[in-house]
Amino acid sequence: MPETIDHKGLRTSLAHLTVSEASSLRQAMQELQKSGKGLVCVVSDNDEVVGVVSDGDVRNALLQDADIESCVSNYMTRNFTSAPEGASKENVLKLLDSRVKQIPILDSQRRLVTLAGAGYNFLSGAMYARAKAPARISLAGGGTDFTNYFIEHSGVSLSATIAKYSHVVIRKRKDQRITIYSAAGPSRNSTHNMPRSNPCEPRHDI
Repeated sequence: MPETIDHKGLRTSLAHLTVSEASSLRQAMQELQKSGKGLVCVVSDNDEVVGVVSDGDVRNALLQDADIESCVSNYMTRNFTSAPEGASKENVLKLLDSRVKQIPILDSQRRLVTLAGAGYNFLSGAMYARAKAPARISLAGGGTDFTNYFIEHSGVSLSATIAKYSHVVIRKRKDQRITIYSAAGPSRNSTHNMPRSNPCEPRHDI
């Protein structure tokens, strides 16, 4: 496929990111090795992305004694995660997790624009950090997260995690304000940055 030009005029090379439906597992492996992305998109004759093949897909196929010259479309994932061209950083980052490492970015005709991963340059120059933690239920006992204290005094607790997560996405601002957008409670809370001289001053406690 040829190079594409995004809305900011920056060229994104699609070399080694796609293979045709008629390609073999060997060809997919070669493109995976050349790109180093861990994922290639399988495209139809009109360049529509119809599936994806990861390192894991190829490895599982070979472990099942698949012929390395067999058609890659027999082993591709058809129900894959993708994002539309122009999707916000927040929406793309939310799609990435422990299983999904690369997200195909597709145009309106489902043709590949690029692959977005954890280190993807979103072009705007803004810096994002993303984290999630499972919700924890304390059943009995107690403790503390202060390292020096629990090393000296220890503690005993019985707790469990559940399949519910707290998600945080942080973007570095150019000014000195802190703005919190929350899905629960007040949707927005904004204040000036906490001064370095007295970070515990109550009026800045958010």
